[in-house]
Amino acid sequence: MALAKIVLSTVGSIVVTTMLVCSIIHDYIPLELHEYLFFGLKNMFTKLSNQLTMVIAEFDGLINNEIY
Repeated sequence: MALAKIVLSTVGSIVVTTMLVCSIIHDYIPLELHEYLFFGLKNMFTKLSNQLTMVIAEFDGLINNEIY
């Protein structure tokens, strides 16, 4: 029960903070700057690759790597 209260309190705080930040952004930042920043964030996340490269070394110090 205590864990549920902590989780609910944390989620509530995050939601309220997000709403406050959105309100401040809409009220004080010009629309052009808002669009520019949003476009920059969107481009940053779309440029990330979907592929992951894993490099496994043949040796780990003087010991053979068992994965290799």
